[in-house]
Amino acid sequence: MYLQDLCISFLNVNWIILIFILILIWAFRSVCRRLGEEVFLKVYDYLKQARQRQESEESIKQALIQLVEKPSDCFEVDQLLYYEELLLTAQENTVR
Repeated sequence: MYLQDLCISFLNVNWIILIFILILIWAFRSVCRRLGEEVFLKVYDYLKQARQRQESEESIKQALIQLVEKPSDCFEVDQLLYYEELLLTAQENTVR
């Protein structure tokens, strides 16, 4: 019975990872259409680095104003980064 439970648990984790991947693809397409590919890449790169450096929200907002007309348009890019982080964490936990 233990092996069966382990297999079911493994399958459930893989389904969760698959769902995260589908969410990432959907979010990427949606944001790219709205911002345009070039702007999206600039915002994505900036937010990824800013989150790693743990910059303040005010600092991030000021920098985004330089990249886009409405910083609120970048919310989905920030969500995308969050989902990517969850996916990496889920993959790390699956490997262990």
